[in-house]
Amino acid sequence: EVDGVACGLLDARRIGEEIEILDVLTHPDYRRRGVARALFSALHNCAANAHGPITRIILEVREDNEAARALYAAFGYVPFGRRKNYYAVRDVNDRRADALLLERRVHCLVRASADAPGRGQATGFSGEH
Repeated sequence: EVDGVACGLLDARRIGEEIEILDVLTHPDYRRRGVARALFSALHNCAANAHGPITRIILEVREDNEAARALYAAFGYVPFGRRKNYYAVRDVNDRRADALLLERRVHCLVRASADAPGRGQATGFSGEH
């Protein structure tokens, strides 16, 4: 938030050992100012401090959304699948566009738990490229 205006939103949910990003939005007046980067950094920080291991973060993006794909690639997200004709594109032809499925693998840092000798406990992560 800046001066009471919501600059951006990242909506995600945890499913087991994965985080699925559902939506990323940046207010038009705040685009190209690092808002989405800050949101992703905050998400990755939350994942690092999550209770229990996170193995990957996944999302989908319209194949022709070059700006979003460049942002995701900068954070280490790579394609792992495709959903054919997933997005309806509002243009004169009412065509459909594919969705690319992207993932960022997460490597959990493990330390021995004080109450369970020999057992590991997730304490953080780093993205693997």
